[in-house]
Amino acid sequence: MLAIGTCSLSVAQVPSDSPQPVPATKAIIAAFERVPIVAIADLHGLQQNHDFIASLVRDPDLPNKINDIVVEFGNAKYQAIIDRYTNGDNVPIAELRQVWRNTIGAGNNPSTDAPIYPRFFATVREVNRSLPAPRRLRVLLGDPPIDWSKVKDRKDIFFWGSQRDSHFAEVVEKQVLSKGRKALLIAGGYHLFHNPAPTPSDFFDNVVSLLERHHPGQVLVIMTHRGFGPRNGELEPRLSSWPNPGMALIRDTWLGLLDAQLVFPPSQIVMVGPDGKPAPNPLERVKLSDIVDAYLYLGPRGSLTISTPPPEVYQDKEYMQELERRSKLMGTPTVGGPAVEQRKP
Repeated sequence: MLAIGTCSLSVAQVPSDSPQPVPATKAIIAAFERVPIVAIADLHGLQQNHDFIASLVRDPDLPNKINDIVVEFGNAKYQAIIDRYTNGDNVPIAELRQVWRNTIGAGNNPSTDAPIYPRFFATVREVNRSLPAPRRLRVLLGDPPIDWSKVKDRKDIFFWGSQRDSHFAEVVEKQVLSKGRKALLIAGGYHLFHNPAPTPSDFFDNVVSLLERHHPGQVLVIMTHRGFGPRNGELEPRLSSWPNPGMALIRDTWLGLLDAQLVFPPSQIVMVGPDGKPAPNPLERVKLSDIVDAYLYLGPRGSLTISTPPPEVYQDKEYMQELERRSKLMGTPTVGGPAVEQRKP
């Protein structure tokens, strides 16, 4: 089993199936001594998730272990822009925000205008200012290089949307693994879980399963806690003694034996088979430890909040008109207005 750190509790003090949580930042940094890739689930918009990521990026030991951070919330078309920005160049905000506003993932909504996403890039820029050029962290944009100005119909959107996992994996393969580098991956959890099937399947062609076809055992997958669905009241109190932020490996523990659907709600999985019809839920009868290696605790579900775009985003008429255009192309509802306060996830 991959070791992530030491625990002050002796075996005699904890049940044999109990996870052994340790401080998360040091555990993640230590994990890079054993694997080249660590993947952290981005629970989209979760404030505490990104507060932790920002603190991890600021840890002075991280640049000694990794070279790159690959993110879902950035359009690869603008890689040159983010390279300039994170290396300290002055980049006009109108140019810079194309990075997070024009992803296929965000599509027709301004969710990536939530302050946590621009802050991530600013944090890397801040850290790099104190580092010599060879040790600076490079941010790689994992979302496909869609040019929204050329998208005219739903077929165009499907063309780019169908490449989200394969493009992200290709970036990691070409820019990280093939060069002998190490990277932190940040993307939605459904892009990152291990393939629980014994053989490759189109239904499991997410980022991690694609990488592990050629690099088995080289990715540590970390899921962030946001509750245990209908069993949260029963199970979440068992995490109350964990450090915050805390992390634990879950194989052969009660956490690992949980139904994966308690952590990855089936309502959020949209699978389509080769015939275009809905495919069976791939996580039925799957244990959490079949798809995730470690669990990240940032507080109980009731304490978690969602970061929302500031009101001025909705006052940008040109931007909102573009999002309205995308909504019509996608056949989805028009984006809503600003939130008055932070929402619960």
